[in-house]
Order: sequence, then structure tokens, then C-alpha cells
Amino acid sequence: MEIQVSSRSDLLIRDIVHLRNSLQEGVIDVGVIVVPDDEMQVFLPDRTPSYRDAVRYIEKEFKEATTFPIIIMAIEHDGISDKPLPKKKTNLAEAVGEIKRSRRR
Repeated sequence: MEIQVSSRSDLLIRDIVHLRNSLQEGVIDVGVIVVPDDEMQVFLPDRTPSYRDAVRYIEKEFKEATTFPIIIMAIEHDGISDKPLPKKKTNLAEAVGEIKRSRRR
């Protein structure tokens, strides 16, 4: 099995082609494409495909893919929070902060 997490709608077809090739070569037995569900997609960049987009691409634009053992899986969020997540600190952010502090000295 191979899982593709599609992050851009224009690359979704590329993901399907990649899975098709891997299936035909016998490298995998089944492919899974993971996309956000239609409700979650509105919180993501506009080029992120939704479940509806993925189904449309396969059924209308790449009908051959309906014959492949490919599963489209939609993920959803657990709701909107009234409190934003704290900003994640990375090594780069820490290094930049250290450089700024050393310049002030």
C-alpha cells in the first residue's frame, strides 16, 4: 500500500498517475489518497483539493482511475477553537533570536 497526501489540486492527478504506475509495476497492491473533507478545506489554502475535488478528478477527468484499487480518504478537523495555537518555535527561530540578542549586547 502507498499513501499520497495531496496538498495541491493540480498535483492530485500526478498522485493518481504515480499510484497507477506503482500498481501496474506490482510495487503496491492498493493506493490511498488522503485529502481534507469539504468542510475542512475552507480553512486551508485555496489550491488544496477537497474530497469533492478528488472524486471529480477521478470520475470526470481521469476515468481510467476508476478501474484502479485506489481509495480516497477524507480527513476532518475536530472543530474551530476560540483560542489560537501558540506559535511553534523552531531551531531557526531560536538561532535568529540568539543572533538578535547578541547584537544588542
